Amino acid sequence: MENQNYIDLTWSFTSNTKIIHKWDQIPYYAQGTLVWRGQKIDLKIEEFRIDAGMKRIISFRYKNRNYQYGAAKWKWSGGHFGTPLPEIKSETHFLEINSGMHFLSFEEKANNPEINPEKEELIFEFSNTTEVILFEPPAEKEPPYFNPKTNEITLCDFKDASVAFDIFACFLDGRLIVDYWRLGSSTEDEYQLIVSGEHLDRLFQEFQIDNQDQAKLLIGLGNSFSGKDCYNRIKEFLTYKQIEFSQLACR
Repeated sequence: MENQNYIDLTWSFTSNTKIIHKWDQIPYYAQGTLVWRGQKIDLKIEEFRIDAGMKRIISFRYKNRNYQYGAAKWKWSGGHFGTPLPEIKSETHFLEINSGMHFLSFEEKANNPEINPEKEELIFEFSNTTEVILFEPPAEKEPPYFNPKTNEITLCDFKDASVAFDIFACFLDGRLIVDYWRLGSSTEDEYQLIVSGEHLDRLFQEFQIDNQDQAKLLIGLGNSFSGKDCYNRIKEFLTYKQIEFSQLACR
């Protein structure tokens, strides 16, 4: 977020190998630098309100690479978006990263679980800066992204060396369509989830949207469901709410 005042990150030890940062206010903007076993990790936390919900973005800069991992809560539901969390490790240990409602924690764990935790060594160091840390966004597009020209929202756009996902939602001929495409090393799958016009009233009611505003419904879907598992979670939501839909195998 631009033109925000960032406070310094402060940490508490819950054990000699685990630290946690907590906050209890929205909006919230904080930044700082963590050094673990000589490895520098720049961090930035941004949590702010969106329409009928909230969004949290945690940015990491580690080994000259940028990561952004986020979560959004919209009305009753929520979802995750952005790049995977960084893998932070040494030859003997790794950091387990956990993020939830108003907290971020790091816990050191041994690659060999039989190794006892080191009691005396200082494994975490902290520093802060009065300057806003400049995080360049990751190269990947970060869903949800709504395109008003096409009335379409991207729910997942992910690609690595082994798999690619492209999941989007749009309106076509008065129907809501959620398109799922996955390309693996030897397989390709594509499905469409379709809610026909006569069942859309229930969906607009669930999202508390007046005047059947399609753009607001798509944005609501993006805030509630995004990431590689969003297609299945949308199906579970529709099933739970008893909103009829059909599914079409395209490949």
